[in-house]
Amino acid sequence: MNFIRAVQVLVDAGVEFVIVRGWSAILHGSSYVTRDLDVCFSRSRENLKRLAAALAPFHPRLRDLSADLPFVWDDATLRNGSVFTLVTDLGIIDLLAEVAAVGGYGDALANSVLVHSFERDVRTLDLAALFALSAPRAAVRTLVSFRSWSPCSRPPSEPDHSLRYSALKKNLYAACDCPRHCGRKPSSTTRPFPTSADNAATRPCSRSAPTR
Repeated sequence: MNFIRAVQVLVDAGVEFVIVRGWSAILHGSSYVTRDLDVCFSRSRENLKRLAAALAPFHPRLRDLSADLPFVWDDATLRNGSVFTLVTDLGIIDLLAEVAAVGGYGDALANSVLVHSFERDVRTLDLAALFALSAPRAAVRTLVSFRSWSPCSRPPSEPDHSLRYSALKKNLYAACDCPRHCGRKPSSTTRPFPTSADNAATRPCSRSAPTR
């Protein structure tokens, strides 16, 4: 899987896209591991032509399509669908016209940040949009993987990034959906989720608290 090359191909072809889901978390510093590249793409006519031309040399094909069935890869195919789960010579690439809890490309773009990665400048979802993709329980697990999160992946002109992360973290601590949620709030001395050393009768769950 050559995700670096995949992103470079899209950027160099002028494709309008925003990286979402797993790789978006990774670009924000998460230790999350993913086997595919998810991107939300613009459905403008010119962008569909650029996207089709960019991936064509890498033999894209629908993952669940039987090998004995034909598949035509071009901009007309892209116009007729909104989700394409592809296997390519570069690895697994999922193309999404819309992202749940975020919206279409315009919404993803409005809720994105510009980062320098893959030796290119690329757009990826900001943290607020990224956490909006997950249900509370999944969001807490995602947050736990942000142990190595860097202080600020936004440009210096947007200093609210760390503050937004802190607010998200506090909200997610309280998002535990365990029936025995004890309601404890995070503080510098209290773990929001008690550990296995706590009394089982009052322990809401066995998740450990993320650290900063």
